[in-house]
Amino acid sequence: TVENVQDGSAPNGNQRGWGIYVANAVDDAANTVTIENSTVGTFQKNGITVVNGAAVVTHNTVYGTTTADIAQNGIEMWGASGTVDHNTISGVGYTNAQNGATASGVLSLNSSHLSIDSNVITATGAYTTGVSAVNYAGMQSDVSVTNNTITGAGPTGVGLGAPNYSTGVYYQDGTGGAVNGNTIS
Repeated sequence: TVENVQDGSAPNGNQRGWGIYVANAVDDAANTVTIENSTVGTFQKNGITVVNGAAVVTHNTVYGTTTADIAQNGIEMWGASGTVDHNTISGVGYTNAQNGATASGVLSLNSSHLSIDSNVITATGAYTTGVSAVNYAGMQSDVSVTNNTITGAGPTGVGLGAPNYSTGVYYQDGTGGAVNGNTIS
């Protein structure tokens, strides 16, 4: 169990305060990290973060705090590969319309060969997405978002292309991959 990783007694706008953080200099599939059966909560920015690594993130419980101060992410995979499956994510939300940011239950940035499957995500806050798969600089490929159950993430089901900050699943560009079988309400 990892809890209370934040500046002070409540989250603020500083982009730090990660519950579990794993990083490599480059995506290294030869060194796969498994994050399993962990509970992560009361964090400032991200519950679980994997940067440039191969990871299996499975059967974890992640709970955040809806706030106007920082857009939290339950699980963030940045330039990563592997699987994010069978996690329960709740309370991650964002309520500040001023800067165009959004919170995400699961956020993938420039990842490849990543499966986001069979997670249960309960989102809160007006600017919250259940799963975001974002392609910056043409680096995202083969990211699949399948069979997730997402509630409370906004009025639209699946957003493709242009940003939509109130979406169950937001999938931007990239090659390969799939979005299917998700239940969004």
